[in-house]
Amino acid sequence: MPEPPWYMSPAGWLTELGSSMHGREIPPRLATLPGVNAPRLGPPLSIERLFDTLRTQVVGKRIETTLADKPVAFTIDDLDADFDPFGAAMGQVNDLSFAAVEPVFDGLGAQRFTVTARNVHTRPAINPVLVAAPLEVVVVADWPQTTAFLKQYVDKLEIEPLGTQQLRVRYNGRRSRSGWVDARLVVDGGRIELRPLAAGWGQWLRRDRLSAISSIPIATAVGEGVRVVDLTVDRKEVTAVLRIDEMSIPYGKLLSFSPGSR
Repeated sequence: MPEPPWYMSPAGWLTELGSSMHGREIPPRLATLPGVNAPRLGPPLSIERLFDTLRTQVVGKRIETTLADKPVAFTIDDLDADFDPFGAAMGQVNDLSFAAVEPVFDGLGAQRFTVTARNVHTRPAINPVLVAAPLEVVVVADWPQTTAFLKQYVDKLEIEPLGTQQLRVRYNGRRSRSGWVDARLVVDGGRIELRPLAAGWGQWLRRDRLSAISSIPIATAVGEGVRVVDLTVDRKEVTAVLRIDEMSIPYGKLLSFSPGSR
């Protein structure tokens, strides 16, 4: 029976793509899988070798790409992946995480972010894709960066940090700017809101009987399949935790981040 071509099996896709990385050897367990022809394909590598190579090539490198059709740039500070022998042979990663500094999204900056991906696996296709579902993204920004974000997306509100989970909110209007509400940031059952603690207008202050002032909801839906699940603030920083239901990246694009594959 003739041997099936490499593009007819997931393992063949892994080794064929891996053959573009020079100086790597095929792991014995991968060489025995159907559809893998090491002599014909040259020195291929498994998904473990792919991430080993990526780690050496991209850590410290400035990455520029797009997200939701908007420019994104960041510098990768660390990349870590955990494998088991059987899963790796089938293009799976137990856990994947990476950290980046100086991220910029559509002109808006932050201090750093970390990504933790679960259920990372290869989706076989003519152009195979690495898929993760879900992902947790933790973004940390200082207050000047947060203020710049608010001006672009919530330009009518001014928010000032008062302490841990406490903020002062003003409406940025000529007549209403003298009014303010001090509130506690609360995350409860998937909802995020600002609950009034005190209110004032000019020199007038009220700390009791605030039931007439409704809580201020904070939108958690960032986009399709992306939402904020936690938010913490203090006088220096804002930390947002986002959940992404699924994210995918073609192997070709993943390999393009490595100078050695060009």
